[in-house]
Amino acid sequence: MSTELVSPEFWDVLDEYGNNTGRFYERTLLFTNGHMSEGEYHLIVHIWIINNNGEFLISQRAPNKSQPYMWECTGGCAVAGDDSLTTALKEVKEELGVTLDPKNGELFKRYKRVFNNGSGDFVDVWVFRQNVLLSDVIFQEGETCDAMLAGKKEILRMIDDGIFVGREYFPYYDEFFNAVATDSAINFTLRKVLLEDAYDYAALHIACWRDAYAGIISDEYLNNMSAELEQRVEKARQMLSNHSDWEYYCAQCGDDMIGRLIYGKSQDEDKPDAGDITAIYLLADYWGKGFGKQMMDFAISELSSKGYREFVVWVLADNDRARRFYEKYGFIRDGATKEMVIGEPMAVVRYTLSRQ
Repeated sequence: MSTELVSPEFWDVLDEYGNNTGRFYERTLLFTNGHMSEGEYHLIVHIWIINNNGEFLISQRAPNKSQPYMWECTGGCAVAGDDSLTTALKEVKEELGVTLDPKNGELFKRYKRVFNNGSGDFVDVWVFRQNVLLSDVIFQEGETCDAMLAGKKEILRMIDDGIFVGREYFPYYDEFFNAVATDSAINFTLRKVLLEDAYDYAALHIACWRDAYAGIISDEYLNNMSAELEQRVEKARQMLSNHSDWEYYCAQCGDDMIGRLIYGKSQDEDKPDAGDITAIYLLADYWGKGFGKQMMDFAISELSSKGYREFVVWVLADNDRARRFYEKYGFIRDGATKEMVIGEPMAVVRYTLSRQ
């Protein structure tokens, strides 16, 4: 007979706003009390792992668990002292044996559940865009017994068929799949821009700027860009005709041109040996789907193949969304600044990434 002692699991007790109260709750009390006390909450995470083909890694619950053999995304409760991201990484490692890169994760949303007695939980829904092979999955006994890769349509069919944990436990399904999963994800590609693309590329430039800089650059400037379309088309033709050090790519979903990518040799006097990601834009409808990271991965890979080990990007100081994207990718602000006139003088800051 084993004499091994199992330490009890404790949760941080959160208040109704999700703030840590400094108190703890022993999980085993749920077996006797059914719920935490009124006004007490704890943190749960759901983790959706999606690959470049738009397929989600889902797992099947072990036969000894509640809802045996039901399919679901990975999830679990945060133990005392662990934050949301730490919990997400731990749960996937424990249940599937898979190590996720925290840089690939994005918090989709947090929602609050309140039970009849006034207690509840906060559920953080994470999306990790990472390619995981089924052969890499290691099942934890008593937790998971199978895994598969499934697209949006397949999972929705499984929900309707009653073999995937239902909407009463995952009320965000429809919002999630509409926002995160697209049937066109499988068809996302990058290709070089051709001379005959000049008109579409110029029009895309205008559309991307309107999406990216709404509320940052003046409406007057953004609205006037359409009047300059012909000039921008001609400028695009000139750029595409010149055999320069710059590479011009467009992102596509199916036949639709949805993004722009330009990279080449840095023109900064203090960074003559760096690669420069000069432009990386997507239409707003395609934000938050992992396409921007794929574009950055491609640019860094191509520049690295040419011998570059340092990379720079310039970004408007007021463009918080873009700055978060670069920082999450690993770029660090290096202190360099300059001013650009875009209807009015605007501050621009530089970020640097080193890959030795």
